[in-house]
Parts: sequence; C-alpha cells; structure tokens
Amino acid sequence: MIISLNKDNKNDIEELINNNNNVIILYYSLTCYYCNILKPTWNKLCENLKNKKGVIIINIESENIKHIKEKYKKDVEGYPTIVKYSKGKKIKEYNGKRELEDLKNFIK
Repeated sequence: MIISLNKDNKNDIEELINNNNNVIILYYSLTCYYCNILKPTWNKLCENLKNKKGVIIINIESENIKHIKEKYKKDVEGYPTIVKYSKGKKIKEYNGKRELEDLKNFIK
C-alpha cells in the first residue's frame, strides 16, 4: 500500500503506523535537490511494492508534516529522510545508497 499524508487522512495514517509491522515513511520536500534526485528511484520502488502484502509506504511532503504527531517527526532533521516503523515504534533510519536494490533490501 502506498499512501500520502494530508490533513484528511492523518488519523488513518497514524492507525496504519501503529498497527503494522513494516511501515516505511519518506519525509521529503518538493524543493529539495536530493529529494528530486531520489524521486525516480522512489517511484520505481513504490511501483514494485504497491501490491506487496505487509509493506506500507507513506510519503510525507514537508508542507503536510504538520498533520502527523510529533513523535513521528521529531527526528526529521532534513530531507529526504526514510524511516522504518513497526507497531508505532521507530526501528531504523535509512542511511544507505539511494539505489533501487538497496532501498528494497532496507524494506525487507
């Protein structure tokens, strides 16, 4: 499942984060140079995983980050930031290469 946070679905997003084991969140900005470099690879990743059971990818654009609880955004110091959550708890922040296979391996 791929979903983008907005003011209308913030409660649904928090429920997904709290009730699932493999939630990946991309925090990004439309004006960020590095986010724009990542975008084509991230879109391929999302396309590859959109029907994969047990994987939820949430895209949070910087303008919409205000709609999520503080505990999910407190560690976001820059963009892009990729974080894995399990049952509402932060498991790991991704700091590897931004290649498709590397991102897939992080999600597994």
